[in-house]
Amino acid sequence: AWYELRYNHQNFTDAAAQSRRAEESEQLGLVSQAAKDDPAAHVSDYAKSLSTLFNDNDNAGNRIYTRILDRDEHDNFNAAIADELLILRQNLIEPLIGAANALDIDWVQFDATTGGSSILANDATAAGATGGKDDTNTVNLILGEAGNDTLTGKGAADYLFGGDGNDLLAGDGAGRTAVCSHIQAI
Repeated sequence: AWYELRYNHQNFTDAAAQSRRAEESEQLGLVSQAAKDDPAAHVSDYAKSLSTLFNDNDNAGNRIYTRILDRDEHDNFNAAIADELLILRQNLIEPLIGAANALDIDWVQFDATTGGSSILANDATAAGATGGKDDTNTVNLILGEAGNDTLTGKGAADYLFGGDGNDLLAGDGAGRTAVCSHIQAI
């Protein structure tokens, strides 16, 4: 609903209408009130919501991420999700490597299946956006769940969390990939 209110409407070129839509979407929120009240206990809610925006299609079949970028002239997407990305960084990355060493997250991929998945790091250019970061400078947060996952980072520093199961985590050696083979289920 956050995406529908904020970006998937016909008045996106009208600055006043877009501003009103942004305020309405903030009232609704990208995550539940329970998640806002206790972010550390709801990290998976943040990851799932952001992963949907970066990787999924809307009901009309439009790639959500590229649709947002096409419509963010008056409402910058990166600024709109900055707080949510910071919550993931503070709760997943900083406890492991420290705040001084943690890089800002650019892209989130979350595997909500229980079987096992193969996830390759993504970026704005690969998602069809023009002028965005590519795999050499996109910092990915890739989260597996239960099952035997294969998570692969690419050119930049990527954070890979396998979750439960026997996971294969790999970086391509070009970035500073922070790899955690197993953490508590998020």
